[in-house]
Amino acid sequence: MTSRFPKAPSGYEIEALLGEGGMGQVFLARHLASQEKVALKFLQEPGQGSQELREEVKLLSRLFHPRLVKVFDYYPEGPCFAMEYVPGKGTAGELFAAGVAFYEALSGRLPYATSGSGAEAFQHQPPSLKAMRPDLPEYFVQIIHRLLEIHPARRPSSAHAVLKYLNQHLEKPLPLLDAGGAAALLDALPLVGREAEWKRLENLEGELVLLTGPTGIGRSRLLKEIKWKFQLQGRPIETLSPQAGLGWRALFGEANPSASHWLNLEDRDWNALGEKAPAILVPELHRWPKASRQELRLFLQKLRSQTAGLSIVLEYDSSRIEDGPGFQRDWESMGAKCVSLSSLSKKDALKLVESVDIEAKVSLERRRRLVAEAGGNPLLLLETLRHSLSADADREATIPKTLEEAVLAKINELSEDGRKLLALIVASPKPFPGEN
Repeated sequence: MTSRFPKAPSGYEIEALLGEGGMGQVFLARHLASQEKVALKFLQEPGQGSQELREEVKLLSRLFHPRLVKVFDYYPEGPCFAMEYVPGKGTAGELFAAGVAFYEALSGRLPYATSGSGAEAFQHQPPSLKAMRPDLPEYFVQIIHRLLEIHPARRPSSAHAVLKYLNQHLEKPLPLLDAGGAAALLDALPLVGREAEWKRLENLEGELVLLTGPTGIGRSRLLKEIKWKFQLQGRPIETLSPQAGLGWRALFGEANPSASHWLNLEDRDWNALGEKAPAILVPELHRWPKASRQELRLFLQKLRSQTAGLSIVLEYDSSRIEDGPGFQRDWESMGAKCVSLSSLSKKDALKLVESVDIEAKVSLERRRRLVAEAGGNPLLLLETLRHSLSADADREATIPKTLEEAVLAKINELSEDGRKLLALIVASPKPFPGEN
């Protein structure tokens, strides 16, 4: 009996059809390991438009707003991509899709030609919407064209930025929501000042990489870019974490072997394991228990010796690893190369501020002072900028000077119930399952 659903990517089970449009279908699916529900978007006709789907994923992955769904993963075998499931909202709103819908509704045609194949369809800018609809306000036409840009540097960094742009032209401004905090905003912004590090990460075929740096320096942002690079190349990826007590065992699926099991695997089993995941990402390695980190290192050492072309990226906070130099030497003895993120230059820090403060509410003099006080730490810089743009901007004492002060400021912004919950968590912390 043929299933009425397409074949789900490995690790997912499709449960229902959520909706469909001219190019694709969106299904409700369940992640078998975490039991979390996600939305999977497939092309209507597999094999056609896969490049366009990759471009859409590339666009959506860089958009962040509390009312926009998050894009998690791209699976070339579909092709399809997984995004956040929002109950009661059907296919869940997509900012890029909204731009396409506005353009088509106002002009009667799609912005990009559907007759081209692959990247050819995106070689040219969409025909001018203003030429077809001269009655539309210029600012509105401009923002629609910016939403449809293929190149990341030319389009809005977030929906929050789009709303702020529109508010400059509307008689009754739209309400702006909190963009999710500096950490979330940093994760959504274009890469700034990391050209040298990215160049070192351009070719990761068969590489073992340590991606490190202090708190707030932008490691997770760069790791996210690496992840999308792999996925848009069509490379299967496994992301390992210590949660649920699995760690490296997640690679084995339901088999979940013990340490003695993998030590006895035959060559064909190791080869099959390497084919399953040519790329392995390990975020926040500093959160792993020490014993689990040591076991992971031995496992990956064996896996690399048995598998050619395996790419591994380990990300960790250098300020939160005990015996940091010894820890790094252990991995370097396996041939790991270290990419350490340092503070942003003043020039790049100012670029970061400009990408957020699109209305230029903060003077150049004040921007320079914030940059100097942040010391090149992107997270601290965005926190100080957030305070500078708030209603209390004139109260200099409210602007944090360190990450510790920024955390305290966040705590003070919590409700009374929120502070009680935080106190309970601090008083009775829960370790990761399986952590000793």
